[in-house]
Amino acid sequence: MRFKHAVTKANWNGETKMWEVHATVKGEEETVLFTSHFLFLGTGYYDYETPLQTTIPGIDKFEGKVIHPQFWPKDYDYTDKEVVVIGSGATAVTVLPAMTDKAKRVTMLQRSPTYIMARRNKSALQNVLFAFLPTMLAHFLNRMFCILTSILTTWFCRTFPGAAKALVRSLTVSQLPPSIKHDPHFKPRYNPWEQRFCASLDGDFFQALRGGKADIVTDTIKQITEKSIELESGASLHPDVIVTATGLKLKFGGGVNMSVDGKPINLSEMFAWKSAMIQDVPNMLFLTGYETASWTLGADVNMHMFLHLLREMKKRNAQVAVPRVSKPMKEVSMMKLKSTYFKVGGHVFPKGGQGQWEPKADYLTDLAAAKWGDVVTDMEFS
Repeated sequence: MRFKHAVTKANWNGETKMWEVHATVKGEEETVLFTSHFLFLGTGYYDYETPLQTTIPGIDKFEGKVIHPQFWPKDYDYTDKEVVVIGSGATAVTVLPAMTDKAKRVTMLQRSPTYIMARRNKSALQNVLFAFLPTMLAHFLNRMFCILTSILTTWFCRTFPGAAKALVRSLTVSQLPPSIKHDPHFKPRYNPWEQRFCASLDGDFFQALRGGKADIVTDTIKQITEKSIELESGASLHPDVIVTATGLKLKFGGGVNMSVDGKPINLSEMFAWKSAMIQDVPNMLFLTGYETASWTLGADVNMHMFLHLLREMKKRNAQVAVPRVSKPMKEVSMMKLKSTYFKVGGHVFPKGGQGQWEPKADYLTDLAAAKWGDVVTDMEFS
């Protein structure tokens, strides 16, 4: 593990059958060269240097503090401050309860609502499992329960959207204070799981609303002045601090310049084999997760697939594995969500297709395919 290293480019050398990975080192002028048989991209899918750019009219005029959560200032003291958090996604839902400990008041200003579900840190089932079963078995059963719950919840929401809406509405209303109405603040324009759900750990978001130090305003910003946020409805807010929780910018592969035998390649123009390897790119894997479940579950699937592939390569006495598209395919998106940051930046991902090129489905199905499925079709060994 090398710290303070930033990978700038990676080239596959067909003559040596090795990856040449170039990295800059903080505080040093010369680059460092690493070589390897395989290259993994465990870079996630966010741009860590640049947040999603959005137009907020007049934000530059504001005389108070403006913070983007991605670049939170160290040791910033917001004690007794009036705070407005712009946004309604996972970041806003996390920031609001976290700031009510010191802030005078925290208001979440949203253009449109999202689905928010309280989720217990420890369920009654977990307590029973760990009280009566050996630790290893309890962990296994708890993990399976969480995975199956996620799969079934997503299936239910997408198959019976009307019933899912009614259930979420009932659970939400039961946790709101009388001063905050479900409509319009918790009535999204879309069906459950067309965008990601926001999880509120132990219902801390709703606790903050009931505590009286947090509020929600659903409106559109007309303009921001030196001391206020003017809304289209005619209302205005007067914060000391504005937190712009407006979303994340997507980036695939960490922005590394990729090439094969010196020829640059654009990963977003390629098809993805089993959501793990890129067409025509030798010995390179990337890790992706699930839009409706934990990202690490997807990484788990890809690693099992890699081990399966290695066994096949050993059997064939092969050094190189290259996915090849064997026939024309209809292009599909690797991510199905309709979230704003996916609509804006989803084009950075490789393309999905059919057969071996289909996007991930769900953890259990994909895990079985990774361990025992086909790793030969559309794969060239040499």
